Amino acid sequence: MTLRPFRMNQDLELVNSWANARGMGSMPEHRLSRFGLIAVQGNKDIGACFLYPFKGSGWCMFECLMTNPDSTAEERDQAMSMIFLELSNAARILGYKEVFTTSYLPSVNNKLDSMGFIMNKDKVNHFIGRLV
Repeated sequence: MTLRPFRMNQDLELVNSWANARGMGSMPEHRLSRFGLIAVQGNKDIGACFLYPFKGSGWCMFECLMTNPDSTAEERDQAMSMIFLELSNAARILGYKEVFTTSYLPSVNNKLDSMGFIMNKDKVNHFIGRLV
């Protein structure tokens, strides 16, 4: 498995097809960071995730993890490992000290836990406010 950069003009439709198949709805272009990676196995795209840098802060965010519903659990697990590791390395190089992310999926929670992320056990709701 390899990683490649997310290309908005070529990959938005692909990632939205995964999100729609999983009942998440399409992601508008403005919600996806230009710092995204896609894991690829052969000619098959497996998963994507994005780094959201925060200016003036020592932490950043990983968000919008999406995977190909036609991939196996093993492929998704390997893709998550590679993407989270590479995004963590990129964040470290950029000078960030911590990374924040969210998940409600047990498989993602377990993967993050195995990589040393600490889970906040409180129930959290996320709100999106439109500014325009």
